[in-house]
Amino acid sequence: MKNNFKNSKAITLIALIITIVILIILAGVVISLSLGNNGLFNKAKDAKEQYLNAQNYEESQIGEFDSKVDRYTGDLSISLNRTKVNFGKNSTTFQLQANTNNKSVTWSTIPQNTTIVTVSNTGLITKGELGQAIVRCTLDDTDGEVYADCIVNVSNQVYISDRQDLEDIANDLSGEYILTNDIDLGSADWEKIGPFAGAFDGNGYTIKNLKGDALFSMASNSTLKNTKFENIQAPVVNGANGSTNVKIEKVGVVSGDLSNAGNHYEAPFTNFASGGARISYVFKDCYTRAITNARWNFAGLFVFGSYDGCYSTGTSNAAMNCHDAGYSGTYSNCFCNSTYGTEPYSGLYGISDFSNVATFTAKDWDFKSGNSDTDYIWEMVDGYPELKIFADRQREKTSQQ
Repeated sequence: MKNNFKNSKAITLIALIITIVILIILAGVVISLSLGNNGLFNKAKDAKEQYLNAQNYEESQIGEFDSKVDRYTGDLSISLNRTKVNFGKNSTTFQLQANTNNKSVTWSTIPQNTTIVTVSNTGLITKGELGQAIVRCTLDDTDGEVYADCIVNVSNQVYISDRQDLEDIANDLSGEYILTNDIDLGSADWEKIGPFAGAFDGNGYTIKNLKGDALFSMASNSTLKNTKFENIQAPVVNGANGSTNVKIEKVGVVSGDLSNAGNHYEAPFTNFASGGARISYVFKDCYTRAITNARWNFAGLFVFGSYDGCYSTGTSNAAMNCHDAGYSGTYSNCFCNSTYGTEPYSGLYGISDFSNVATFTAKDWDFKSGNSDTDYIWEMVDGYPELKIFADRQREKTSQQ
């Protein structure tokens, strides 16, 4: 039994030694994990540094965001007096003005170093070669994020796309202009532009709601063509005293009422110049379906000038609406509503049916003769002769809907 007790003590001592060795090994492992390069302490340290770095980055981002918020919610905005400028043959410079609440700006062009336009550090635009460019006005200290643009067109013909463009014709009365879309003049009265000595090409588009005064006062050698008018309450044009060789070609008035125009001589196509002077107009391939309420017999739908291949279907309270009676013009192959065409004028025929193509072709009107015919001036649309350029434009609009 004594030997057994000794053996038991020996086994216990060995077990204790093994346990101590294991604990020492474990302690070494723990120390290694804690103090090594990838130890817990280093990882905790790295985690702390990463947290601090993330916190610093977040604070910097918040600061930058706050700065931007202050910029955009503060009184930091910019606008220009014009968003589009058109240069024709006779205009060379335009002064842009920036509203910035007295903050400094930088002017530039897009693309840079363009030869189409240059801009000074005060916003003065000078035209160069033909084409289109952008003038940009950027608010300083905004990292280029606050700016306003102005589109600049340089052309031999000035593009007209809105009422402002039309009004700007007054700045160059001898320029060449072309319409790029329909324009609705709205409810505001129009202030006549003139004496207009240039050329205006409506390009088949429509000007709507002309009221207050004529679109142009036409000077000698001026031209209005390819323009359709809708819902007029003022004559399309009138003349400057002594004007000669004023050409009106392919102009149509599809609707309107001049009953309240307030002038004895009002008519859709033209009226007297100031002081009652007669104007030398040349009308070719035009029409009107507007109403006139002129009070004197010589105020009608055709007033003064030379008319070739024109027609009128409108009504009037005047004794005659197709012509100007006492102040007659000259007519060639023209037609009017027979209800009013009471006086015999050579070349002016009263008819009641405007839907018969043969009536017009008998007087040498160039009508569409078939689906394969593409070279013509007139075609029949909804019972009335319509100019091809207007019908083509309408087909284009319909196809885009």
